[in-house]
Amino acid sequence: MRETIELILEAGKSAINLALYTLLPIMIVMTVFLRWLEEKGVIKRLADLLGPILKPFGLTGLSAIALLQVTLVNFAAPIPTLIRMERSEPNERTIAATLAAVLVIAPANGLFPLAFFGIDIGRNLLISAVCAIVASSLCFYGFGRKLDSCGRAVGLAEGEFRQAPSSFLKIIENGGSEAITTVLRLIPLLLLSLAIVGLVQKLGIFEAIANGSRPYLEWVGLSSNVVAPSFIAYIAGSTALIGFYQNLGEASALASDAALGFLVHSMNLVTVAILLSVGPKVARSTPPAIAAGLAGIMLRVLIGWFA
Repeated sequence: MRETIELILEAGKSAINLALYTLLPIMIVMTVFLRWLEEKGVIKRLADLLGPILKPFGLTGLSAIALLQVTLVNFAAPIPTLIRMERSEPNERTIAATLAAVLVIAPANGLFPLAFFGIDIGRNLLISAVCAIVASSLCFYGFGRKLDSCGRAVGLAEGEFRQAPSSFLKIIENGGSEAITTVLRLIPLLLLSLAIVGLVQKLGIFEAIANGSRPYLEWVGLSSNVVAPSFIAYIAGSTALIGFYQNLGEASALASDAALGFLVHSMNLVTVAILLSVGPKVARSTPPAIAAGLAGIMLRVLIGWFA
């Protein structure tokens, strides 16, 4: 019983540190920055520019912004953009396609730190970007075709840009409040995820699964060392995965592009919980996005295997 309590307390400390000292600063800065860009009309101009290019893949200009945020920051960075889409995007198929691409593309917090271990960042980023576009198309034309679509796939609602100008202090106040609310919603599930990972690891389940699945994993070009990080990646996300490898001091399981495609993405329990809490449109769009996202991740594995 004592060991269980210590495990929960350690998971709580890790969850609080991750939420308050990693996610919250990024969320506040990105939310305030996006609100300021909206105030200046930059978001609308960028959305209008990229919208026609991305439209065949079921995406909009705001979708491109969300993907850039994941690629340059982490999975939490596009949340303000998804909130904008929740409020202004009438086509739920477009939201679902955006979510699918966000789930598939390699996040900066999971990919860039691996350069220390000799991973080819540029090649894997290109592979993940291509597969993200494929996943968005699969979601828009396939998995998400039954979602509500009113036929107006616009980047932002016109009314968003006819509001009275806000002062910079007001932008900081509103953006900070929005970021804090989002991060606080994340803490309980993040704590539970880390506690589950710690418990499973302590019980030796990772080692047992690795021993039993070794022949099958080797058949598809993966090492049995991928079992524990797989559980961590799909439960707690890329930040916890990088922490796991930093503790080990090596990342031999990620030596292949196939393993990177399987592990380094935003398809995890924490991210899904965040998406479900953004709003009803995003929540309805999440299940088909997950289905398309899994297809995109498998495509990343296949490309990495044969590349």
